[in-house]
Amino acid sequence: MSRVRGTLRYLVLGTTIALFSLSALVSFSRIEEHKRELQVERNSVLWLATSLEIEYLRLISAVIRYSLEPTAGSLAAARRRLDLTWSRLPVLLEGTEAEPLRRLESFPPVMDRVRGALEGADRVLSDPASDPRAVGAVTTELEAVRPMLHEFLTASMLTDELLHEQMKDRATSLQHGQYASFLGMLLSGAVLVFLLARQIRAVSRARHRAELQSAALREEMTERVRAHAALRHSESRFKDFAEAAADWFWEMDSELRFTYLSDRFEEVMGLSPDAVVGHALDALDEGQQTARERWQQHASELARHLVIDDYDVQWRRPDGRTCHLSLSARPVFDADGAFEGYRGVTRDVTQERELAEQMAHLASHDPLTGLVNRREFEKRLERVLDTARADGSSHALCFLDLDQFKIVNDTCGHVAGDELIRQVAKRFATCVRKRDTLSRLGGDEFGVLIERCDIEHARRVAEALRRAVEELRFSANGHSFTLSVSIGLVAVDAHSENLTQLLSAADSACYAAKDQGRNQIHVYRADDAMLARRRGEVRWLSAIQQALGADRFELVAQDIVGLAAGSPGGDFEVLLRLVAEDGTRILPGAFLPAAERYHVSPRIDRWVIRNALAWLAEWRHHMPEPGKCFVNLSGLSLGDAQMLDFITGELKRTGVEARRLCFEVTETAAISNVGNASRFFQALRDQGCRFALDDFGSGVSSFGYLRTLPVDYLKIDGVFVRDIVDDPVDLEMVRSINQIGQLMGKKTIAEFVENDRILAALRTIGVDYAQGFHFGALRPLAERRPSAGRAALAGNAGDTASSADAGGRPVGTA
Repeated sequence: MSRVRGTLRYLVLGTTIALFSLSALVSFSRIEEHKRELQVERNSVLWLATSLEIEYLRLISAVIRYSLEPTAGSLAAARRRLDLTWSRLPVLLEGTEAEPLRRLESFPPVMDRVRGALEGADRVLSDPASDPRAVGAVTTELEAVRPMLHEFLTASMLTDELLHEQMKDRATSLQHGQYASFLGMLLSGAVLVFLLARQIRAVSRARHRAELQSAALREEMTERVRAHAALRHSESRFKDFAEAAADWFWEMDSELRFTYLSDRFEEVMGLSPDAVVGHALDALDEGQQTARERWQQHASELARHLVIDDYDVQWRRPDGRTCHLSLSARPVFDADGAFEGYRGVTRDVTQERELAEQMAHLASHDPLTGLVNRREFEKRLERVLDTARADGSSHALCFLDLDQFKIVNDTCGHVAGDELIRQVAKRFATCVRKRDTLSRLGGDEFGVLIERCDIEHARRVAEALRRAVEELRFSANGHSFTLSVSIGLVAVDAHSENLTQLLSAADSACYAAKDQGRNQIHVYRADDAMLARRRGEVRWLSAIQQALGADRFELVAQDIVGLAAGSPGGDFEVLLRLVAEDGTRILPGAFLPAAERYHVSPRIDRWVIRNALAWLAEWRHHMPEPGKCFVNLSGLSLGDAQMLDFITGELKRTGVEARRLCFEVTETAAISNVGNASRFFQALRDQGCRFALDDFGSGVSSFGYLRTLPVDYLKIDGVFVRDIVDDPVDLEMVRSINQIGQLMGKKTIAEFVENDRILAALRTIGVDYAQGFHFGALRPLAERRPSAGRAALAGNAGDTASSADAGGRPVGTA
């Protein structure tokens, strides 16, 4: 019985020991398995980051190709590369595989910078009409981010702690289970210690040896895994760095003969490595484009065992193709300092050179015509100016502006306009010498720099350019156009001031040619009265713009009085003054010509309408019925598509009734574009506004246009009114205008009424209204009170100095 019981004890003990031993073996196996899993996970993480960098490099290449060849194909390729790059980010930013990588401190800034660069590329590539400078900016940002991404990837490869920390955590957990197994074995042995003392001691010693061996084995395996991973990472880094840094590698012996050439040598150079190995560098320079002295200099540097950095070689391959190479090398010495040879790398930089040349060409040339652009033209003009000052030579500058280019653009579109610019550029190129500079300065403007010539020769060249455009017959979309060009010509010599003055003089001369009727050549002279007047207008333009910005305009008012008994009152005209910085009031005749020439008068009209309506909104309930405010409009406003909307919007905003407004337009402005004027008048008359034709009688076809222009008032030109008492011709002119106007249902208003005699003559003729200093001087509109009537306008003698202007002349804006 005891033997059976003892056998059972041994059986139970053996079974227990076997179970715990099996548990320990399973723990060992799981440790190794998790080591492999961790290694696979880490390799997967690094593959994700590396694939992002590869797609990123391909994206940069595609964007650069698109910037050089902006076609639909290159754009689609760039978009495809952008989408592939985007697809890598969600896995890195949110995927479980990349969770260890996100623990690195450098991960958030690098990913934010990459995402910002990709978003910038996305915006530009989503717009096919992107400006080339925007594409260049995106390319610069992508290139700037690439080193950060590469440095992050390199750092992540060197970070072994990712594997070590996770392995340590998991191994510790498994070791705890292993130790628990051994503890169970000890407890099982303790139950039978009194029976198997020697056996237990033997088992204990065996267990102790097993533990030591197991620990040593674990340590050895861990070190092997770490060493193997480090070796693989080192090899991978070296391979990546080497392939990124060079196209092929080479080695030389102490005699400077090639002993080793890497695999890509034949692909890049077009020669078999067997034909080069064993030969010195001198054997390669025959038949090459690089100057022989450059090869000799390079050979001398090698003979002196110097470090070679980025040595440039222009290499002609056996197939005739030329490539550019960059060589770098380091001398190799043994432990005793004896020279053993060279190790070097070579890169094929042909694409980089070609790209640099293309970028330089784009930076200095117009992409549409291939001519030099404004920046390059100004650099060359500066150089010629320096030459003229140094040796007293004479040169000439032409500024050319096409006269009817806008008609082609508006009629046939910008594609036709671009084709016209190209054709004009080709014709211009046939008229100048190769040494001269032909440039497209922008839009439809060209410049020609004629070197080493007097002004007469330059005039002949300018005449050839003018004829080249005049003889051009351009057709597009079924339309045929005849063009002309206005040319400004300026001498460039030792007396020329500077680049800015030269360009300004050429521009002024060109506009003087336009003023003379276009298709003209105007030679700049310092004492040119026409150019002096234009410079004065330019100064007035600056003053007008400053006054608009600082709200330095002022409205003054003049009554319009009914002459028939019982005529209603309350009508008045607002006139404009520019307030100078010193407080001086400037009459419109001084600055309005410049406003008309430079198309600023519609802005002034808006200011007048806005401020006149503000006064009417404040005082309209105190004005007698049906009192009206007469406001002048310039001819340019009649063709301004936004002016109608502006007036309608201001009437709604202020709440002023449209019947309170009467717009004055000069006869000349109205008949210069009868169609626009008629449509403009009718649109506002439908809302309740009224219109007056100002300076009536000064035109050559005044009465003929009255049938087509829907106006309510005729303002008889003050030139006729002023002398009707003494000049019978003027009297009959006023009588005729009044009779025909009233016959056509128009009210008449006589300007420049300055005394009782003129007023009496007008009453006799039957003119409806009168306006002038006889009824009082001008006063600021801000001081006018409707209830005061004409008396409110008395007392401002300061504006009576120019009765020609203030006596009814429409100077609001016209």
